[in-house]
Amino acid sequence: GSGGGPRAGAWRVVVSLPSGHEHGEDHVDVYRERADGTAVAVPPAGRAAREDVALAGMQVISSQGGGSSSAGVAVEDAAAAASSLRAVAVAPHGPSLPPLVLVPADAEAAAQGGRYSLAGSPVLGPYPPLEPLQQRRLAARRHDVTYVYDFPSVFEDALMDAWSARAAAGEPSCIPPAGKLVRSEELVPVPSCASDFRGGCRLTRAGGRPVGQNECGMVVWLMSLRTPECPQGRAVVAIANDITFQSGAFSPKEDAVFRAATELALDQHLPLVYLAANSGARVGLANEVRERLRVEWALPGEPTSGMRYLYLSEEDHEALSAMAASHCQPLGVVTEKRSAPDGSGTHHVLTDVVGLEDGLGVECLSGSGAIASAYAKAFKEGYTITMVSGRTVGIGAYLARLGRRCVQRSDQPIILTGFSALNKLLGRQVYTSQMQLGGPRVMGHNGVSHHVVRDDLEGVSTVLRLLSFAPATLGAPPPALPSSDPVTRPIAYAPAAGEKLDPRAAVAGRAAPMSAADAAPPNAGAKDGAVARAEAGWQSGLFDRGSWLESHAGWATTVVTGRARLGGQPVGVIAVETATTMRHLPADPGMPDSSELNIPQAGQVWFPDSASKTALAMEEFGLERLPLFVLANWRGFSGGQRDLFEGVLQAGSQIVEQLRTYKQPVFVYLPANSELRGGAWVVVDTQINATCVEMYADPTARGGVLEPEGIVEIKFRKPELLKLMARLDPVLQRARAEGDAGAAAARERVLLPLYQQVARQFADMHDTPQRMLAKKVIRSIVPWRAARAFFGTRLKRRLMEETLANHVQSADASISRASALTLVRSWHAAASASPDAWATSGPGSPVALAPDIASMMAAAGASAEPTNALFAEQMAADVVFLSWAETFGRSLIAQELRGLQSQAAARTVHQVLATAEGRDGLLRSIAVAARRDPVLAMQLRMTLAEAADEGAGGGGNLDALDANMRTPGPASSAAGAGGVGGGKQTNLRVQT
Repeated sequence: GSGGGPRAGAWRVVVSLPSGHEHGEDHVDVYRERADGTAVAVPPAGRAAREDVALAGMQVISSQGGGSSSAGVAVEDAAAAASSLRAVAVAPHGPSLPPLVLVPADAEAAAQGGRYSLAGSPVLGPYPPLEPLQQRRLAARRHDVTYVYDFPSVFEDALMDAWSARAAAGEPSCIPPAGKLVRSEELVPVPSCASDFRGGCRLTRAGGRPVGQNECGMVVWLMSLRTPECPQGRAVVAIANDITFQSGAFSPKEDAVFRAATELALDQHLPLVYLAANSGARVGLANEVRERLRVEWALPGEPTSGMRYLYLSEEDHEALSAMAASHCQPLGVVTEKRSAPDGSGTHHVLTDVVGLEDGLGVECLSGSGAIASAYAKAFKEGYTITMVSGRTVGIGAYLARLGRRCVQRSDQPIILTGFSALNKLLGRQVYTSQMQLGGPRVMGHNGVSHHVVRDDLEGVSTVLRLLSFAPATLGAPPPALPSSDPVTRPIAYAPAAGEKLDPRAAVAGRAAPMSAADAAPPNAGAKDGAVARAEAGWQSGLFDRGSWLESHAGWATTVVTGRARLGGQPVGVIAVETATTMRHLPADPGMPDSSELNIPQAGQVWFPDSASKTALAMEEFGLERLPLFVLANWRGFSGGQRDLFEGVLQAGSQIVEQLRTYKQPVFVYLPANSELRGGAWVVVDTQINATCVEMYADPTARGGVLEPEGIVEIKFRKPELLKLMARLDPVLQRARAEGDAGAAAARERVLLPLYQQVARQFADMHDTPQRMLAKKVIRSIVPWRAARAFFGTRLKRRLMEETLANHVQSADASISRASALTLVRSWHAAASASPDAWATSGPGSPVALAPDIASMMAAAGASAEPTNALFAEQMAADVVFLSWAETFGRSLIAQELRGLQSQAAARTVHQVLATAEGRDGLLRSIAVAARRDPVLAMQLRMTLAEAADEGAGGGGNLDALDANMRTPGPASSAAGAGGVGGGKQTNLRVQT
């Protein structure tokens, strides 16, 4: 400064990141010192200057609890800060500073308090003691767990990463909405029922309560997440254990809150996310009794003589009685009154201890049972995800399994009992850590954990990816997500002739091998050979690039399951591992005679674990309303003694049951170089669920009861081969004609290997897709390279049909699912056969769409081979149906639905009029409705007049109805009370 005024001092930048997940300017404070001991806080409006200060390379101070000390850089004036701070070099410890105090320049800055918490603090002053919130956060960090109230910030971080990844991949709709991506509102139990885990607890808004003021170890939020698939926001109910509150244990209070939140999610049709970090059911003792406990020894004053009984003195008994009265509770002990053996007074001998505090024993177990039931119901009727953020014990472990879709951190266990308790039970030191019992090497390989992640941020990101495949509200279709990956492109990855299909490359694509990065894919033409080069060394798979999310990657590795998208539409995927894998069975330290086992499992075979994995995946996908793709490539089920003992038959039966009850479209596809044989075909055949399941095959696929080698061993053995030789080989015929047995035998030995190849080739011809199509066990032959375009179109049509079938069943509940689909298809067939403008040359007509369909087929890489004719015809039909349903057919569909509603209403009325009680109740109901709706009354009078003129009969009832419509009577007052009619009249409501 000049003129003797205060000189400008150093800038101070304080960044407060207590949780490590904060974002935005609200967590950055900028101060400026003055030589006279005052400082000016930069107001929020100075955003550009603050950004320059933050980017200047200054030392950033992390502030916890509002206190900090810093070393800064002196700048002559505020105007120079924006231009010069970028080039300032900061000394490691900053310049030597006088003892200055930071004081706001004006009252407005001082009034902001929370923003500028260092105002008035000495620059070099020590950190103040941690406030209670920071103490809890530190306690959570000691458990290697994110503090419970920091999870909304973790969700914000994960959502920002999701939007950034989408933008980096060049996906459409990649700009995040303005403002915060996560809005959370804490819900707390109503005090009057806070401990009622039997279903009486209710949640209400916390009303802006400061974080960290929770009164139980369970925290609930109603979150709004602005995700890429739902940028307008999707609501979820989130439950989290607070591990800093009695180690996150479950007492009746926690059980009541958990059950209330679960029931809230079901009532509101919202997904439920559980963030687990707990120590199981709470255990405890009655401290108020323990502090007053006395012992009567067999010999007074000699503990070695043994205990006679435990008791309370008269004074202590009275104190407990007063304490119980103050809490409006009964006395927490059961006693027998005796005289002291030495005659010194009265002893209240303890027989039972109840305690004044709730949550000491069996009530916690009962509450655990209540929330186990509620969470299992939420999985079946709603949508649940469990993320194991910290160790989860006992009931917490059961919840992780009951809710399925479990995401486990790699450094946190899922256990039933701690290792030290097991060691005491076994009487020796056997286990050394909780991770040995329930870490990812156990839970990630036995089917409990779907996903294993490194930290909470990755875990929440996985939770959000799982949510992206789930409906925003239960019962709605899963949300589509636009993709830059065109659905009409051909599939670049293809196995070479004789090579087994790589399931993950077929599903998600892969990086092209270095030697093949500039070469055409195997068996591809010149045009198709450019596909891999066009994607910079990437060989695309069947589904949208970047959409694949595999589940249970470490369990039952002969089957691959997960979720993906096709044309932006979420689907469930089941594929088959073709390579031999190893099943690892660890040795149990608690069993000295056990040993580690590594059991090889052949590819393309269903074992007990992989069959169970398949059935469980079908169940989850079905509950999520996901269409299902099965890339079938199984040779059969394993049938050895061990496998039968371990339940391969039961698991295979579960596959049939899950497929039979599946409600969404199912596509069973035999991809390139695949085979489906024996019992493996049986459990995925279309006849298990003909309404939903369709089967297709690539031209190179094979299917049959046995493999060609097995068929030849049974049906084309050596005698049949010798007959074939004798009929076809002239040399053998001549040797036999000449009677030269030796020459004939020698010739047979030479020809036998060759004719065995002939037999295998002949048997293989019985397993081709052409025979499958002729026997109507598959719907079409779909080449692998064109499968994406075909199934993308077919999936859209099936989903459109399902939507229309839902409308049909809503209009008339008596129509079955299969009949509804047949009815929808008949509407389209009738429109296609009619000689109107749409069927001939209208917009979206088959004629108008012909060029688009031809270009789509060319883009998909479908050649003009005869085997492709049927699949091309079916694909064209799907395109035409979609065009009809979205354009011309909309009015026709609406008209047909109105007709169905009228028919259903008429049928209901006819059923009501079939009885005298029903007739009278219907008349009363119509009369009440007519009195409330003048327009309806006028319509009814006109209808009644027309019926009377036409001699429809029923004049008595018509007169009675007209009288009821004109004169208010008991019926109207009864209706006002919620009923129709009086006495024993039937209350009937007809909905049209």
